[in-house]
Parts: sequence; C-alpha cells; structure tokens
Amino acid sequence: MKKILFINSHLGSGADELMSALSANRRIQKFKGLAPFNHPDDLAKLTDKRHKCDNTASIYMHGLWNNSEWVRRPCREVAQFIHLIREPRASLSAVEGSPQDVLNGYCFRLRGIYEMSLRTPDALVFDMNRLNLDLIQEKLSLPEPLGFKISESKDIFPEDLCKIAEKTYEKYFKLLNL
Repeated sequence: MKKILFINSHLGSGADELMSALSANRRIQKFKGLAPFNHPDDLAKLTDKRHKCDNTASIYMHGLWNNSEWVRRPCREVAQFIHLIREPRASLSAVEGSPQDVLNGYCFRLRGIYEMSLRTPDALVFDMNRLNLDLIQEKLSLPEPLGFKISESKDIFPEDLCKIAEKTYEKYFKLLNL
C-alpha cells in the first residue's frame, strides 16, 4: 500500500509553508484538489498520480483545509495525519474575506480539526509555534532533517474579533493537549 499523509489545518496557519518544506524532500510530494476521501478507493485519486520518487518510500501528501474535506474511517485507517493549529493573531490577517466571515471560519475549522484528531489517535498534533520537526522526521522515517521556518505575519485583524478567536483557540489548544 502506498503511504499517504494528510495535513489537517486551517487557512492562515502556515501549513502550506510546512507542506512546501516537506515537498522539498524527494520522498514526499504534495497533491491538491482531490477531497473528499470517503472510501479507500477514493485514495486512488491521490495515489494514481505520478510521484517524483516512484518507489515504496514515496509519500503522497494532501492538505485538508475545510471541514467538508472529511476523511472517513476506512481512509483514516491507512493514512498518517498531522493536525496543525496556529494562534489567531498570526493566522487571521493572512486570510482574505470579511473579518466576521474569517472569524467564523477559523472557529468552525478549529472544531473540525479537534474532531478529526479524536478520530486519528496516532496522529501528530501541533500548534504551529511549537512544531517539532524532529518528531515529524521520525514519524515519516525521513533520512534528512526538514528545513522549515514559519514566516511572521502582521497582526491587522480587528481587536474585538481577535479576542473572540483567542478564546476559541485557547479552548481547542487545551482540548488538543497542546
């Protein structure tokens, strides 16, 4: 069976940058636009793609950005997961849209990440500011260290909405045992 890695995160988290860093490894390749994954046959949408490292060490990576991109149990059982969240002051300003819509999407997505983490007990779960690259390297059996540094973002999100987002973040931060 081909190896599959799902990065489950929210918009503005920096997960896209992490996926690019992981894709720099010749064993990992990022693929987009293939969800949802309801049945193991759906994984063929991902693993039938041509991989830059065409052997058994290949890891097919896909990002999950919305709660609608749910991965059902039969697919969860054959894939690896990394769940990522990031505090709102660093995340929300990076997302386009009306501030209220961005806030609602962020809070709703944190809940979706938490719910998926409950269904994937062997997954790695991180806050982006406490990302353990050595643990990711070990979990994926990568021979080389990962070269990744999260970029800083500007805090230009409305303060009143940011306070609401911070309360939601703190709630899920605790629930995710971060």
